[in-house]
Amino acid sequence: MECLNLVNIYSDPYFYDLEYDIRKDDVLFYIEQCQMLKTSKPLTILELGCGTGRISIPLAVCGFSVTGVDVDKNMLKLAEQKAHGLDIEFIEANFIDLDLSKKFDVVLMPYNAFQHIHSDEGVSKFFDNLKKHMHQGSKFIMELMNPLDDDLSRGPDDFMPFDAFYVKKCTDGSLKRTNKNDPESKILVIEDTVVFDPITKIANYNLYYSLDGEDLFTKRIDLRMYREEELREVLISNDFNILNVYGDFNKNPLKDGSQSIVLFAELKY
Repeated sequence: MECLNLVNIYSDPYFYDLEYDIRKDDVLFYIEQCQMLKTSKPLTILELGCGTGRISIPLAVCGFSVTGVDVDKNMLKLAEQKAHGLDIEFIEANFIDLDLSKKFDVVLMPYNAFQHIHSDEGVSKFFDNLKKHMHQGSKFIMELMNPLDDDLSRGPDDFMPFDAFYVKKCTDGSLKRTNKNDPESKILVIEDTVVFDPITKIANYNLYYSLDGEDLFTKRIDLRMYREEELREVLISNDFNILNVYGDFNKNPLKDGSQSIVLFAELKY
């Protein structure tokens, strides 16, 4: 398979929604956790890496005061269009250098956002700034990809299925999800390869997209991988108490084969 039109995975916010808007288990989890933390005053939530508002918007619908931060202005533009006047403030910023001059009850960092910080220096700077936006007892919830040895050892020529679903073209040329019984449906297939550097701990993923067997483009995402033990050490050394670690959003224990690490922590002081 050729590496055609290599682009960043976040380059098209509408296509990003096509892929990930269907992902709901994490949204329900974050809503549940925030509802359990409700106090007499409105709960304030900061989402880092909010993208097109997939999580921020449902939280605001539930009555929370939400601030969403993302570095991509096009993602934020679509998020604002979708928010329809809800109580959400969207801010274009790099979360490593964040300076909002206010504190939040809960900080969320969903769907591998933390793994975009590749250096130890960047991680230290991130936590220094993060703690300025939290008070004692503020909660921090994050999801990361659990590093699986079978996955990271594959190499650049070992293609694996990542996702597949049916779509059809709209009149404006965009795609929307449909089902195989739709006469206009075509199957969109995503496969990936990975090259992992055990020194830097960065995994370089290429995702190859095809529509009914015709190559469309290739997207790239680079993620720093963390084992549970290292992640715990990072949080503890940055003044957090770890409250829970799960292997998925159903609160199952983290195991070797778990796809995700879902970590719930609290700032000590």
